[in-house]
Amino acid sequence: MSNKRQFSYPVPAQIVLGIICLALNLLVTYLSQTPYNPLFLDTIFIVTASFFGWISGLITAGCANLFTTIFRGDHLSGLWFALCSISFVVIIRLYLHKKDTINFLDLLPIYLIAVLVISLEGAIISTLLYQTVGLQEVTGIKFFTVILLRQHIPIIFSSLLSRIPINILDKAITTLLGYLIYFGADKFLKNRINKNSAE
Repeated sequence: MSNKRQFSYPVPAQIVLGIICLALNLLVTYLSQTPYNPLFLDTIFIVTASFFGWISGLITAGCANLFTTIFRGDHLSGLWFALCSISFVVIIRLYLHKKDTINFLDLLPIYLIAVLVISLEGAIISTLLYQTVGLQEVTGIKFFTVILLRQHIPIIFSSLLSRIPINILDKAITTLLGYLIYFGADKFLKNRINKNSAE
C-alpha cells in the first residue's frame, strides 16, 4: 500500500481535519478507558491527523489531552502528558519530511521511535509528577510499576520498564490504525476533489 502524496493539506483543511480527528480521538479514548484495558489507545486519530499536516496533528494532540483531563476531572498537572502526544506528531512529520511515498515498511521506524521516545517521556513526567504532586499512574502501568518498586527498582526505571511493553502493543495498534484511516480518508478526499474539478 504505497501512494505518491503531498503529506500536507492546505491550512483551512488541516484545521477542519484536526477538529474532526480531535472529536474522534476523544470518543475512542472514552470508549477504551476501562479498568481492564492496560492500553492507552489515545493516539489513533493523532496519528491520522499528523499525516494530514503539522497543524491538524498539533490541534488533535494538544487539545485531546486538555479535554480528556477536564472531562475526567483529573489533576491539571496531568496536562504534561500532552508532550507525549505532541512528540508523536513531531516524529511523524519529521519522518515524512522530503518523502513523497510511504508504505507499511515506513511505519516501522515511526513506530519504534515513538515507543522509545514516548515511553521515556512518560516515565520522566510520571516520576516528576509523583514526586511533586503525588499523581498516580494509570491503572495498567500502575500495576507493573508497583511490582517493580517492590523489587527496589527506582521509580523512574520502574515507570519506564512498565511503559515499554504496553507502548509496544499500544503504538503498534495506533500507528497502523491511524495510518490506515488516513490512507482511506486521503483517497476519499482526493477522489472528491478530482470529481468536483472534472464537473
